Amino acid sequence: MLLHTITIFLGSFLLFQLQPLVGRSILPWFGGGPAVWATCMVFFQAGLLAGYSYAHGVSTLNRTRQACVHGGLLIASLILLPLSPAAEVWKPVPGSPPAPTILSLLATTVGVPYLALCASAPLVQHWFLQDFPQRSPYRLYSFSNIASLLALASYPFVVEPLLSLRHQALVWSWGFGLYCLACAACVLRPVLFGTPRTATAQEDPPQERRGDAAGPAISGGDLLFWLLLSACGSALLLATTNQLCQEVAVIPFLWIAPLALYLLSFVICFRNDQSYDRVLWGILLPGFLVPACSVFVLGARVSLPLQIIVYLAALFAGCMVCHGELVRSRPHPTRLTAFYLALSAGGALGGMFVALAAPALFTNFWEYPVAWWATCLTVVAVWHRSGLFRRAPNWLLPLAGCGIALLVITTARPLLSYMPYTDMVARNFYGVLRVIRHQESSGEMRTLMHGAITHGIQFVEPGRRRRATSYYGPESGIGLALLHHPRRISHLPLRVGVIGLGTGSIAVYGLQGDLFRFYEINPAVIAIARERFSYLADSAARIETATGDARLTLETELASGRQQRFDIMVVDAFSSDAIPIHLLTRECFAVYGRHLRPDGIIAINATNRFLDLAPLIRTEGELEGFRVAPVSSPADSPNGIFKADWILLTRNTIFINDTTLRNRLAPLPPAAARLWTDDYASLWPLVKF
Repeated sequence: MLLHTITIFLGSFLLFQLQPLVGRSILPWFGGGPAVWATCMVFFQAGLLAGYSYAHGVSTLNRTRQACVHGGLLIASLILLPLSPAAEVWKPVPGSPPAPTILSLLATTVGVPYLALCASAPLVQHWFLQDFPQRSPYRLYSFSNIASLLALASYPFVVEPLLSLRHQALVWSWGFGLYCLACAACVLRPVLFGTPRTATAQEDPPQERRGDAAGPAISGGDLLFWLLLSACGSALLLATTNQLCQEVAVIPFLWIAPLALYLLSFVICFRNDQSYDRVLWGILLPGFLVPACSVFVLGARVSLPLQIIVYLAALFAGCMVCHGELVRSRPHPTRLTAFYLALSAGGALGGMFVALAAPALFTNFWEYPVAWWATCLTVVAVWHRSGLFRRAPNWLLPLAGCGIALLVITTARPLLSYMPYTDMVARNFYGVLRVIRHQESSGEMRTLMHGAITHGIQFVEPGRRRRATSYYGPESGIGLALLHHPRRISHLPLRVGVIGLGTGSIAVYGLQGDLFRFYEINPAVIAIARERFSYLADSAARIETATGDARLTLETELASGRQQRFDIMVVDAFSSDAIPIHLLTRECFAVYGRHLRPDGIIAINATNRFLDLAPLIRTEGELEGFRVAPVSSPADSPNGIFKADWILLTRNTIFINDTTLRNRLAPLPPAAARLWTDDYASLWPLVKF
């Protein structure tokens, strides 16, 4: 049994180290948004389904043929090591659809080793059942999930801080080699340890398929509810992850914490038949769900720690109920590969709903409430099928129905509340954009929102629509840079590069002869800025837009010899309050510097509810030889101006000594303890708890 335990433990550990490793590697190439990780999860869950299907098929062969087939797969996997997607091959072309490229990249680079690892748990349990027919293999599934938890917990706290991505890939590859040796020993155990062939019954797979040897046949109802329960747990996992990532940042910790709780529920439920208490978790589920609904309704008004705690508590309760009910309905051990196949199919369906179907079907983030509606309905149906409501008081079923109705009303209301004054809604791979019209004391305004965060406003009144608003007022850091740049003072034209378009508010500062070049990854944002707002059309400057990830586009321009020689570069490409980490690494600052004139200015919008970015920006800027000028400006609500924090980086001594600027400077932030690079980035030191 020790050999089987080691093999299944090592396989699961490597499997769940591979997921954040690969996700972190490709994240910057596709804009760094939450949908990148969601698309990765679709591949991982589809890979799990493929691995379980493969294991189910291989398990029908005799032990010798299983060794040959699986050995061939492991050898093919070893040939592909080390796993490191080539940037020159896979970095997307600007404007290309991200999701198909991500899926193709993952399938080509990690598909074969990932398939081998996904097949590990059911295959090793199948071999264990053959080698020890009197013992239950389901306990090994708990060991598998414990290994997965350790892998996930160690990645953000041990692996990522200590090892670069290149070294992570090398260490992982050596670990995979050890796994292959353990797996070979496991499948060849009857030969190596002399286990009698008659004891394992490995040469008689047809006998296993007969009802008297394999326990009761699996019914259609069983399969349906296995699929539904597994799909609900998976959908809750991804919907919760999206809900957290769209408001903070797409980082391994916010991927791993929900996934770890998801796996922990498997560990607890599969440990033994008494681990899941239906009555207890039936009470805890609504108890945790009510606060989650409240946080969902309140949105940005809730602090970051409370959001994380409440959303994760509700996720854990939902997964405990879904997976607990799965364990209660699991089949005879000889049917385990079919059971795991159904679980993986349901997981893939739930993942595809959140990552692929929801963006196409919904114009808002409906997947989070819809996942909860489906979960509650499925759980009630499972309880009804098991006869729970026949043994319970008569009022319990109507109470459950009223609770679900209240859940639907409560969670749908905030998503519908914008509709009466919404001009338009657009959703794509990069998120939900909404343009709303509203009347304020200072006049009628049109606002662009990404998620729950305002990304630009404009007065509707013709006489006021050319005013700089939101984070870009005349006293803001970017306002001072554009108004007091020495070239502007000398009445010379400016070349301005802007990463992140929004409504195009910055264009109000453009004068005749200026060039404002906007880099925007989301085509929908460009369409909205041109069709729903007039900043670009009203500007006297020449306006250019470049579609695609800003960093990739800037690197492509450098490679083709097209240095832009900007007088000012503006970095304002935040998705909701989430941070595209790859735009704040040292390598990216070097790219900015190569596109900047020697006397130019880099202006970075550091306004953020959850993260203190100023120390990081200061340290990155000083290492590149820039002077650092932090500017905080107050809100001016009657004029539509928000409180804003900007960090200006420049080598221009005339500008840095400008009296107006010096009167607006905020205290210099402390230096960051460690820089962000393409190989390393940690948000923990920057979180505002």
